Amino acid sequence: METIPSESEFKDHILEFHMSGIETPFLYEVPESEYDRALGVLGSEKAATMPDPRFFCFDTKGGLTVAVSLRDVDLIRYFWEPLKHREHNPPEDVPEPEETKLYFRGRAEPFVTGVETPEELFALAIELDGEISATDAFIVFPDESGEQVAFNANRLVLFEAPTVQISEGRRISLGQDGSGDEDGAF
Repeated sequence: METIPSESEFKDHILEFHMSGIETPFLYEVPESEYDRALGVLGSEKAATMPDPRFFCFDTKGGLTVAVSLRDVDLIRYFWEPLKHREHNPPEDVPEPEETKLYFRGRAEPFVTGVETPEELFALAIELDGEISATDAFIVFPDESGEQVAFNANRLVLFEAPTVQISEGRRISLGQDGSGDEDGAF
C-alpha cells in the first residue's frame, strides 16, 4: 500500500520572534510538532497567566534548543514556506552549532560560551524550562574552562544551545544507553 505524504511534508515551518530591545528578529525553522505546540501554548490564555519569568523552550531543525522569555516577546509570526522555494542542492557541510548563546535585555550582543559538560548544559536547559523564582533568579553553570558563570534569568531574553549536546547530557544524566529517541524532550 502506498502512503500519501501529508500536506505539511511540503512546507518549512518557521517561527519569527521579535524581542523587546533587540532590533533583528530571530527566525527558526522548526518541525511541524514544535510549530503546532507554539501555536497552542503561545496562542492561548495560558501564556498570559504563566509565572514570571517563564521561558518557552523548543528545538529547531538547525540543531538548536531555544528558550525564549515570554516577558520579552513583542511579536511572534508563525509562517511556512513551500519546499519548492528551497534551494535544490542544500549545502552539505553545514556545521553543527557548538556554542551556547545568552541574549540579555539591554545588550546588543549575546554572551557566547561553551558549557563544561553535556550534563551541565542539560541541567541548565531544565532549569530554564522550569519555574524560576525571583529570589532564586541567578543560574550558575561551569563554562568550557570549568570557571563558574552566573547569570540573572530575570534579564535573559533568549537562550540558544546545541540540541545534540543537551540530548547527550540528558542521556548521560538519566543513565540511558543511547538506543532511544530523546530529541525534543528535556
